[in-house]
Amino acid sequence: INAEYMGRSARGRGAFGPVGMMMHMPAPAATPAPAPAPAPAGAVVQSGFDAPTNGLALFQLPLTVTEGELSEYLKPWKPRSVKLTTNDNGTSRGFAFAYFADVSAATLAKEGISGMLIAGRSIDVRFVAMGD
Repeated sequence: INAEYMGRSARGRGAFGPVGMMMHMPAPAATPAPAPAPAPAGAVVQSGFDAPTNGLALFQLPLTVTEGELSEYLKPWKPRSVKLTTNDNGTSRGFAFAYFADVSAATLAKEGISGMLIAGRSIDVRFVAMGD
């Protein structure tokens, strides 16, 4: 067998060193993360990413929805403001923000809006970090 044909030089070396020598390093031992301290009795625990605020972010909106149409969909929950994000040419980017009078109003709206179908799309709703 021709050693060059097999990808080896005449001295028994492959492209990455001696042929036939493989080194295996043992996998590092997994160290479990420390468990978080338990919350005090009666405490409400929130993930920092979806803690209740007076603002909601609405995702998965149809690109054809207008700010006026969205305001009509949200009217039962009485938002203080609704802002549909748009591209430079004015078309929807598929998400919007709605702000309410207080956290409890936004919480009720989130419960009512989550999963709502607009033009066949199920809306994903999350609290935003800050209100307007």
